[in-house]
Amino acid sequence: MRTCVILLMILTFVSGCKCPIVDGNYAAPNFKQTYTAEVKTIRSGYLYEPIMAMWLWKDYIVVKAKSAENKYEFQVLSKENGSHIAGFGFLGRGKNELTLFNNIGFNTQNGHITAVDVNGKFALYDVDKIAESGMPNPEQCYEMPSFPRGRVSELNGKLVHTESIPRIFMTDMKGQDTIGVVRNRPLVSPDIDQDSISHQMYYYYNSNWVARPDGKKMCNVTRYGMIMEIYDIEDESISPTTLRYFFQPKMSSCRSNIASADCVWGATKVSATNKYIYCHYSDSMRGEENSNDYVGVFDWNGREVCRYLLPRRTYDLAVTPDNKYCYIWGHDAEGEEYLGYFDLTE
Repeated sequence: MRTCVILLMILTFVSGCKCPIVDGNYAAPNFKQTYTAEVKTIRSGYLYEPIMAMWLWKDYIVVKAKSAENKYEFQVLSKENGSHIAGFGFLGRGKNELTLFNNIGFNTQNGHITAVDVNGKFALYDVDKIAESGMPNPEQCYEMPSFPRGRVSELNGKLVHTESIPRIFMTDMKGQDTIGVVRNRPLVSPDIDQDSISHQMYYYYNSNWVARPDGKKMCNVTRYGMIMEIYDIEDESISPTTLRYFFQPKMSSCRSNIASADCVWGATKVSATNKYIYCHYSDSMRGEENSNDYVGVFDWNGREVCRYLLPRRTYDLAVTPDNKYCYIWGHDAEGEEYLGYFDLTE
C-alpha cells in the first residue's frame, strides 16, 4: 500500500516533468559532511520586532522588520557593520502607502522589493535609490486589476505568483496577462491529501519559495515536515523538475496550521545563489526541548552537498552570490538579537 501511495505522489507531480525525480520516499537528507558554523557577530542589541525576511544586495542587508526607532516596515543596514542606513515602506491608505506588508518578494537581479497588500495594491521599491537618497517612496505604486491571493515577486521582468489560485503563475508587471501556470501541488500524506482544503492550506502556510538569481529556476522547501520542489522557468512556462520528500508532515490541523508535537520543524527560511540552495532547517520535533538548527546546502538538482550546525538560534539567512559567506539573524546567548555571518566551505 505504501508503494502505491508514493507512486501516486510521483505521478501527480511529474505530469509534464522534463527530468527524473530524485526521490519519492520520505527519508532525512543525507549530507556527507557536517561543519560547525563559526559565527562572527557584526552587531547586536537591535530594537526590532521579529524580522520576517532578510536579503543581501551589494553592500546592503535589507530586513523586513519594524524598529522602535522609526516608523518604516523595512530597514536597510550596512553589510560591513550592521549600522542603519535607511528605512522605507509606510502603512496607511495614502498614495504611496499599503495597508499591510505581509506579501513581499525580493529580486536578486536588480535589488527590487515588491509588496502587495490585502486590497491588491502593489508597490515596487529600489534598494539602491533608497539607500543613496534616503527617500522612502516606491518607484511604482498602483492597484492590481485582480486581487492576488498568494505571494507575488518580480523576476525576469514579470510577476511570479506562488501559493495562489492557480498555485503558481506568471503575469506581466501589471498583473494582467497570465503567461505560465502550475496547478498541481505534490501529495503530502494520505491523512492530509484526503481533504483538498487541508492539502492546499499546508502549502499555503508552510512554503518557502526562492528563485535562482539568473531567473532560470525556483525552489520551494516546506516547514512542518520537509518537502523540496524545484522548477524550471522559461519565457512562458514553469515546469517541475525535482521532488524530494525529507520529513513527513504530521499536522493536528492544516486549516489552522497546527503541527503535532511529533512533527519535525523542517525548513523555515531559504536563500539561493546560481550554484546552490541554502536551507535553514531543523530535524528536531516540535515537542523536543532543544532544537538543532542547520543550514543545509543543496545543488539545483536537489542533491545534498553539506550542512552547517548553527551554535545559536537563527531566524533568517542570506548568502553572498559567490557562496563564500552566510549572513544570519538570530538571538545570542543573552537573548539579544544579533546580525552575524560565517564562512562557507566549498
